[in-house]
Amino acid sequence: MKFSITGNKLTVFGTDSSKNQLTRIDDGGGALAGIWQLKSRLNNGKTEEIKGPLKTLKILSGTLFQCVTFNTETNEFLGCYGGRYTYKDGKYTERIQFYWKNSEKVGTSVSFDASVDNDTWTIKQGSSKKEEWTRGR
Repeated sequence: MKFSITGNKLTVFGTDSSKNQLTRIDDGGGALAGIWQLKSRLNNGKTEEIKGPLKTLKILSGTLFQCVTFNTETNEFLGCYGGRYTYKDGKYTERIQFYWKNSEKVGTSVSFDASVDNDTWTIKQGSSKKEEWTRGR
């Protein structure tokens, strides 16, 4: 297919004389940009390592995120949600714009204390919720 890029616009020309134009939302940069896999979570006061075939990934650009859970043994898709996020001064906030299976969460926001240390991202919400994510390679 033929295409052209001008500034933040990508135009794709179809073989039938059609054209589609896409606009870049962000530059894909930032401390959290990349793919993160859930490594551990605090559950009932105990931190548990995430093992087995269930995987949860967060995919982040500079301003957008998507979280997806799936089973690597059965290839079953278990759910996803996403939207916009901010990460500034140790605060990570998600603004949910879509949520597969639970539309009531669309339009809500959730905030966490957050830190990144090399390839480990930790988010906390009070003393009851904590997750550690590891950056994919």
